[in-house]
Amino acid sequence: MEIFAAVYFLVGLAGASIVYRHPDRFMMLFLSAIIVGSGMLVFGYPIVDEFFVLMLLLGVFLRYSVSRKISVFKVMSKRKISPHGVTFIALIAYFLFQSIRGGIWLEDIRMVRWVVFFLIIGVSYFLTFLL
Repeated sequence: MEIFAAVYFLVGLAGASIVYRHPDRFMMLFLSAIIVGSGMLVFGYPIVDEFFVLMLLLGVFLRYSVSRKISVFKVMSKRKISPHGVTFIALIAYFLFQSIRGGIWLEDIRMVRWVVFFLIIGVSYFLTFLL
């Protein structure tokens, strides 16, 4: 089982390096990671898709922080969030709150998966908003 975890880790690092070198491939790899990684389990926990997406986001943030000349972000100062965007952010905040509350109420560490999941969705929304 440790071999599979090592392979997942290496695939995640490869994805981060691809996004670091070619940021235009982020969305393709993002969707692929969600689709392909959704059914895999590590030690009985379905966390592979979240891990792959976190590694892709790591590649994007490394690209942004290391090389500011070729920035992934094109911040638009006059761009405003639409009412749909506000509703989406409110929904993600509500789901995040309910996941944290449910983890405390149920006293179950597996609820951390949902907290990470909704954090990834929120960060991905802001990332695509700024691209």
